[in-house]
Amino acid sequence: MTGRRIGVYICHCGGNISDYVDVAEVVRRVADTPEVVVARRAMFTCSDATQQEIMALPASVWVRSREWRPELGAG
Repeated sequence: MTGRRIGVYICHCGGNISDYVDVAEVVRRVADTPEVVVARRAMFTCSDATQQEIMALPASVWVRSREWRPELGAG
């Protein structure tokens, strides 16, 4: 592992995406990628509930780069 930690949320978009893409299969495949520490699917990733779920993940999950700011979430 290179030290990077990647989080992936695949959105169903209420069917706009999941009617054409096997979202569960995409999540399964991406979860096997070594640097991916979070791989989940959500009906509406843009929803307040999913955004809160993403921000509630502990800061240790995310990459801390020059752009990383605690006030943007992730713990």
